[in-house]
Formats: sequence, structure tokens, C-alpha cells
Amino acid sequence: RLEGLDKASEVTQELLRARLRRAFAAREARCEGAEKAFYGRAVNGEQDGLPGIFVDRFGKSAVAIFESLGSVKLEFLVQEELTRWIGKLQQLTIHRMTSKKEKWAQDGSEFTTSIVRGENSRVRVEERNSCSFDIDVHQGLMGHWNYGLEEVRQELAELLAQNGTVLDAWSHVGQWGIRCAKAGAAEVVLLEDSLALAQLCRDNASLNRVSEQCTVLHRGDVLEELRSMATGGIRFNCVSLNIRVRFERYFKQRRGQFGRWSSRLQLRSVRVCYFPVLGGLKHHLFVEFLLLCVLFTMGKLVDPE
Repeated sequence: RLEGLDKASEVTQELLRARLRRAFAAREARCEGAEKAFYGRAVNGEQDGLPGIFVDRFGKSAVAIFESLGSVKLEFLVQEELTRWIGKLQQLTIHRMTSKKEKWAQDGSEFTTSIVRGENSRVRVEERNSCSFDIDVHQGLMGHWNYGLEEVRQELAELLAQNGTVLDAWSHVGQWGIRCAKAGAAEVVLLEDSLALAQLCRDNASLNRVSEQCTVLHRGDVLEELRSMATGGIRFNCVSLNIRVRFERYFKQRRGQFGRWSSRLQLRSVRVCYFPVLGGLKHHLFVEFLLLCVLFTMGKLVDPE
């Protein structure tokens, strides 16, 4: 953040504009001479001296993510520089952080999504291995494309998924399973609990002409389906578990005379605890106060010898 700044210097729009142009120029140099347009991360937050700002380019389309309330103020600057770099945008989508507290703990609802340019909500990703995938920007950050992770998945699919059966659990838009099918897998099962993402899996399988090899399963509970497969003795040569981290709120409920507090734990969930504000919180503090009094009284009554 301090690169190029002198002591007591002011962070101005022109400084941020220069950093945006430097980031775009660096990415443009990577794809110089390439036949296809640039597909990749154009601005990577802290790495480019722009904290909280991430921009992914998909050819003539782009998705900008503002992960802090302060970075949203640069939205128009980012739009202006993207138009200068790419030209006429087919689509531009903005994901804005709007929550002032409990960030990253609201299962995506702390962001608002708006399509600034274009009308279609789908964006196409084209890879160097002739695979193409459609993503839907209305799925928010949960359905967004992770360029860094997908490069690793692409290399692994070419190594692991030849002449075998593949299970892709929480398959997102089907990128892992479809790559495996293109690499020579005999059968691929795409398992997804989101109906919208399951629809994208089916469409992407048709887009890549591997519909005959791919079976898309939409289930309300992926874990339960995995248990059923294990019970039925269904086996795969390669299994991919793209487990999503979900923050689920829960309330501790008072049970019993002295306030026994219990909570139900679930797999693959990072949980955020809340006590009921009216009555429950006061009761909980009162129980703790009684326990402290009892411990203090017992300590005084017990003979130290």
C-alpha cells in the first residue's frame, strides 16, 4: 500500500488510477501475442496496491468485486478504466459489500450484485484446453469463477481422470467433472445441491459435448446422497469434494432448571453463535453469576487443611 508514497502524501484518485493502469498493463503483457482475449484476474487487491478491489476479466466482459465499504467509492473509477482498457464491454457486473458487520458470515447476503452493462446474467469462460463454461453472476460470490483454483484443477484433471469413473460433489458449474470427461473419463457424476448450479452443470456439459458421459444429480442434501452411495457400494476411481464453507446462525436454547445450554453441530459449517437478546441473555448471565457465587461459597467453606 505504501509503494510510491512519500511521508504525509495524500492518496488521490490519480494515484489509484495509475495503479489500476499498471495492473491492467501487467496482465496485458501476459497475453501478448495470444490468439484469444485475456481471461484472468486483472486486479488482485493488495498485490496491486488496491486493497479490497478485485477485477476478473472474461474476454469482453468483466466482474468487479468490492470487498470493503470504502473500496465501493472507487466503482466509477474502475468502470472508466475498464472501458479504456477493453473498449466496449459486453457485460460488466459489480459485487458490492454492503454489510457493516459480520462480514463473510451471511452466506453471501452481505454483497449486492448488479449488472451495470449488458442484459444477460451469464458470462462465458474459455480455457486453453478447448473447454468452455458459463457462470451466472446472479449466484453471487458462491457461483463466481476462481481463476487461481481452476488452473490447479485443470492440471489435475488431465493427470487423474483417464479411463475411469469420476464423482464431482458440490460440482459448482461442473468444471472439474467436465474436464475429466474431456480428458477421457468413461463416466462422470455431477452432484449439486443448488438447482441453479445444477442447471449450469447440465448446460455446460452440452456446451462441451460430453452430455453422454455426464450425469447431473440435484439433491437437497449432498452429504446424505454420499452416504446412500457408500451404503449401496457405489465406487468411483476419482472423487472431488468441493466443500463450501457456510456460516449458519444458531441460538443456544435454555433447557432444564439451571439453564443447560446445548447446540446442534453440523459438518462443513462454520457457525456463529447468538444468544436471544430479550430474556435469554439476561438469564444466561444470571446463571453464570449464581455459579460463581456457589464456587466462591464452597471455597470459603472448605477447610484448607
